[in-house]
Amino acid sequence: TPYAEFEGDRPDLAFQLKPNEQALIAKLKSEAIPVVIFFLSGRPMFAGKLINQADAFVTAWLPGTQGGGVADVLVAGSDGKAPRDFTGRLPFAWPADARSPVTNPLFEVGYGLDYRRQVRLATVNEDPRVDLSADGQTTSYIVRGKVPAPWHLGIDGSVVPRRVDLSAQEDARQFTWAADGAFAINGPAVDLTAQLNADQALLIDWRIDQAPRGPIQVSLGGVTVALQDVVNAQPVGSILQTLVPLSCFQRGGAKLEALSAPFKIEAKRGFTATIRSVRIAATTARPACPL
Repeated sequence: TPYAEFEGDRPDLAFQLKPNEQALIAKLKSEAIPVVIFFLSGRPMFAGKLINQADAFVTAWLPGTQGGGVADVLVAGSDGKAPRDFTGRLPFAWPADARSPVTNPLFEVGYGLDYRRQVRLATVNEDPRVDLSADGQTTSYIVRGKVPAPWHLGIDGSVVPRRVDLSAQEDARQFTWAADGAFAINGPAVDLTAQLNADQALLIDWRIDQAPRGPIQVSLGGVTVALQDVVNAQPVGSILQTLVPLSCFQRGGAKLEALSAPFKIEAKRGFTATIRSVRIAATTARPACPL
């Protein structure tokens, strides 16, 4: 199934196989049909299960206008040989799991085979060795400036958003208050009881571009805390990681077992902030509850 990225929207290196793709591979294998998996991607990705299922695994990157070369190396002529042999070698290390950066690769830079040198590979690791749900729908509300599904951004004419660069290409969204107002992240009800019991916190990764002229209020589950003291304690232009423990909202009456409004921020006209991410995060710090 086709897949593409813009500035990079994945939190890990795991390739997620679609159910119909898995069913197709299983059907071919059950019929004893040799399976060559031709893997087109823009980066190395963890695909241990695919490698184990394949009789041959070809990492082809994105061929662009040279897609015709696929047939040249895969399809044999009447003499039983392909018109061309494989000459490419890995320009990047290939990951042994889904962790980034790659420190212990499955295949080193420069690895590659051809028809003259074939290898029967032992079974490779299929464990991603990383929590693939860490940036899932329950705990991530803004990711690199984007609001991931199933959450959606509720915004009125008082707040103007635009995509900006913070530390990478368009990895954040800047919000400017043209008038007193707010924006919110809303979606389906989720249960944050486990995160509450683990003493986790709401984490706002942001930069203050224009100092506030009044209160800044952040809400979770309808319970509001004031952040102007936290914001005013740092110079304008500083990148902040603001933590508000979930227990602060729970003490105020937030129903964390059925939360559908995980983030709302209100401010006065003139306030401008660039937000890179908003999520629930584990923390070793024990910040006090804002007023």
